[in-house]
Amino acid sequence: SSHSLLQVSRSSLSKKVCFALLVLLVPWQMRYRYELEVMPSDAEVVLSGIFQEMVALGLPCVTWLGWRTKPLFFGLEAVVASCAADESVDTTSIQESLEGLESIQSVKVVSAVEYVGDPLEMCRRLFFVTDNIQELAPGCVSAAHLRHLFDHGYTVVDSFIAPSEVEEVAALVGASLSTFPNLPDDIRWRLPEPRRARADVATWLTPSERPATDAVFASRILPAFDSLLADLSTCMQLQGKQEHQLAWYPASSTGYSRHTDAEANSDPSSEQRKVSAVLYCNPSWERAHGGTLRLWLAESDGGSTVDVEPTGGRLALFLSGCMPHAVQPSYHERCAVTCWFW
Repeated sequence: SSHSLLQVSRSSLSKKVCFALLVLLVPWQMRYRYELEVMPSDAEVVLSGIFQEMVALGLPCVTWLGWRTKPLFFGLEAVVASCAADESVDTTSIQESLEGLESIQSVKVVSAVEYVGDPLEMCRRLFFVTDNIQELAPGCVSAAHLRHLFDHGYTVVDSFIAPSEVEEVAALVGASLSTFPNLPDDIRWRLPEPRRARADVATWLTPSERPATDAVFASRILPAFDSLLADLSTCMQLQGKQEHQLAWYPASSTGYSRHTDAEANSDPSSEQRKVSAVLYCNPSWERAHGGTLRLWLAESDGGSTVDVEPTGGRLALFLSGCMPHAVQPSYHERCAVTCWFW
């Protein structure tokens, strides 16, 4: 029996030695997440098609994670695409491969961070106050809201703006889009890509242009987001940047399919969106109208879903990189102002 035990011991030792040698012979590759700003070759190029072409290239050791749009000027947009790549991959080779596509004019790497970990856990690293969040004294949201944002990746704030402001925004949008599907000239409305995934009409809130210059936005909505940024900055590392979009869904629209606003990111210096804030401007909203915001919680937080009704004045706040979400089909006109912070 002692001889048998010795054989088992030698066998186990041999397996451990072989595994150790294998680890030494096959070096571990660290992965990085890159953000690439991609300029279309002309204004007629379909942005979702650009990303599909990038994926179709099949670049070795590169995994494409997602994309979003970035407003430029005169209604033009760039694609901001993110990918994970082994450390052995030269970003110059990625740029050159992409610039070989006819639909792309130029490519620029805008950020590079280590790609590791659970998305919620990674986004939580942006918080420099964690255990004592409840002791903070924010101005427009409560410490309990900030605590829930840290614990679960989202929170919901009711009565963020007054009912009169909700009605004023809804009236402004309704008047501007009264001739829909014909888009007016008074505001730079656009049909965002990809149309197969979303049914809204949207406009960026650009300084010196309508509707950002309208009183309800200039005097109340945008300053409210400034106050929210100040509250978030009491516990999160942010650059203090933000961008805003006004979106409207027509009645009987298909909504917006599941997506995330950014990739999970813990680098405060990156230009990646960190926090998404959706402010609903729907007077007298009823449950039968549909149009709920569905959030998918992280697997580490149970992996269930939460539905948020777009009630007028309600603010849905979530960490951009770890909260997949969708807009459910809407049976009534639906209006929201979204702000992204980083």
